[in-house]
Amino acid sequence: MKNTCYPVLFLFFFLQMSFAGAQTIIYQKGVYQKKWTQRSVLSQPKGFRPQPEIYLTKKYIKSILKKFKNGASFVLTEEVYNRPNAVLGDKSDCQFVYTKAQMDEILAKSKGSVRGLERELYMKPGSLDRVRLMRIDVDDPKNYKLRMPTGNEPGVNDSWTPGGHYPNEYYQAVISRVPKSEVRATRIQ
Repeated sequence: MKNTCYPVLFLFFFLQMSFAGAQTIIYQKGVYQKKWTQRSVLSQPKGFRPQPEIYLTKKYIKSILKKFKNGASFVLTEEVYNRPNAVLGDKSDCQFVYTKAQMDEILAKSKGSVRGLERELYMKPGSLDRVRLMRIDVDDPKNYKLRMPTGNEPGVNDSWTPGGHYPNEYYQAVISRVPKSEVRATRIQ
C-alpha cells in the first residue's frame, strides 16, 4: 500500500443544534465511513466506543492530525507539573491536546479568567478553583503517538464529539506521556 499524502481540499461544515440539552453536529460527507454517523458512535457506551479508524475516513483522520504539525499543547496544574515524575500526561497514556495555535486562542479568549478557561476547555465550572495552571507545549507530538481520541479516555465528558474537534471547532487529539525534558512549560495564572 502506498503511503501517499493527498492534499485535503474538502471543508467540513457543521450545524449545531440542541435537542434535550445534547449537542448534535451534522458533518459534511467525507468524514464518516459508510454506515457510521456521529450519533451511532455516541450511542456506544464509554469504554465500548470503536477506534476512530473504524468509523472515520483515513483522509479525514490525516487532515485532523496534520493540524498538529506545529506542535500540541495541554494544561495541567502546577502541582502535577512539579511532582518528581520525569514524565507528564495522563496515567492512562491518553493526554488530550490542542494545537499550539489554538491554545494561544483559548488563553486569549479566556482573558485570564478561570471561568473563561473552564468554558473554553469544556470543563465543569469550579474545577480550576484554587489551582495554579501550567501550559505545556510539545513541539513534535508525533513522537508521542499522536492519534485521534476514541471517546473511551478518562476525562471524556458530555461535550466530547467524535471527529477530532470540540463543538467550538478546537481540534483535539491524544498523545502518550511525554518526558518533562521534552516540553516547554509556562505558568498561566
